[in-house]
Amino acid sequence: MKAAALLLLVLAAPADPRALWIRAAHDVHAKADLAIASGNEVDARNQLVAFLSVPPPASVDETNARAVQQDIWFRVAELDLHVGTPSGAEADANSGLALGRADDLFVANLLIVRGRALELRHDDRAAIADYSEAQRINEVLLSQAVEKKP
Repeated sequence: MKAAALLLLVLAAPADPRALWIRAAHDVHAKADLAIASGNEVDARNQLVAFLSVPPPASVDETNARAVQQDIWFRVAELDLHVGTPSGAEADANSGLALGRADDLFVANLLIVRGRALELRHDDRAAIADYSEAQRINEVLLSQAVEKKP
């Protein structure tokens, strides 16, 4: 009887907004994967952008919110490159980078995808600058990983 009462309490408890938002991000990635696998990049892009249109709950700390959103902006930009819209990819990468900068994988990915878009638009100097900054970040990350090794 005690276990059943505990289960009812857990089921009746309000859901944690952070957990729901993270789950929604996971789900939108999975749905986008399915859409891409079926050749529907436009649907995948629309689903990802729809997720980005809803702000994260206030209980999600800024660093985690930025990382999740930047990861999705990266995928949106990659989809734009895949369908031949480098100007859209550049704008998407800029939207992701506007969320903030850190020496992390999410910023490096956005710089790389923006660099590809700039290169396709024949802005080689800007592309090189983005690739160089992404390389610098990746070197920092590699150095941190090596330092952590036992």
